[in-house]
Amino acid sequence: MKQIALDNQSRTIRRLRAKLTTERRESAATKERLETKVFSLEKNLQIQRCDNHSLRNTVTLCHTDIDGRISQLVEAKREHKTNQVALEASHKTIAGLTEIGLCMSKKVIWSVIISCKLASKRPKIRSKSNTLSSRPW
Repeated sequence: MKQIALDNQSRTIRRLRAKLTTERRESAATKERLETKVFSLEKNLQIQRCDNHSLRNTVTLCHTDIDGRISQLVEAKREHKTNQVALEASHKTIAGLTEIGLCMSKKVIWSVIISCKLASKRPKIRSKSNTLSSRPW
């Protein structure tokens, strides 16, 4: 009986050792898979950090570009306003000069008309030299 009990114990010990060896192999394989997964995740995290950094740089560049364009638009608007004011001043000047020119034209025309009327009303003076000679000098 003792021998049977010892054989049973030895079989149990062998079975337990085999089970332990199998579990150790499975544990080593699981550990290796987990290490591979951790390495892969760390690599992905590093790539994402680099992507985030480059994305941050890209966003910064975009913001800088947008700020530059906004300042260009503000400058263009300011220049447009200045040009608009200068254009309005030119229009007013042209309108004023046109009005002055029209007034001057009217004055010249009226002075010509008046001088023509006055000339027609003046009596013609005849001198003896005009009657004797046909030459005007």
